[in-house]
Amino acid sequence: MPELTFRLLEDQDARIYQDLRLEALRESPKSFAATYEEDAVKTEADFVLRLNNDFAVGCFHAQTLVGSADFYVPDAHRSKLSHKGVIAGFFVRPKYRGTSAASGMVKEIVTHLPDSVTQLHLSVLANSPRAVAFYEKAGFIAWGTEPKGSKHEGTYLDELHMVRMLDD
Repeated sequence: MPELTFRLLEDQDARIYQDLRLEALRESPKSFAATYEEDAVKTEADFVLRLNNDFAVGCFHAQTLVGSADFYVPDAHRSKLSHKGVIAGFFVRPKYRGTSAASGMVKEIVTHLPDSVTQLHLSVLANSPRAVAFYEKAGFIAWGTEPKGSKHEGTYLDELHMVRMLDD
């Protein structure tokens, strides 16, 4: 098996990024704020815009995109909050879980962070012990649980908020 490679996703990756995103929403619908139906109507141009809202990284096995994660700074325009970046839309195809795919994507994100970012934030379902354990191993700590943070098919799900301090 060829090694996994990691890089920033570019505009020409929009179609494969869109395909992986729709797969993620179909396969793990509880894990994302968006639904498959919401993203299925978006165009390739919409996904180009998403790639440029700050950046997204991809994990490739040969030429196949097997994982992706988005990064953005929600309050980049506010000097008091621009140090906080967010990882979202994190997905690795099941076959590649337990490999270096997820950790490689976190490393790739950290490599490309703006100098102003000293904190990485993310949210994960509180009842996802494997995901929580991965993020803890990657240096994230839980700072709070949001009861009923999301809702899937009429069932509320608690979200665990995590942060990784980069300036310690």
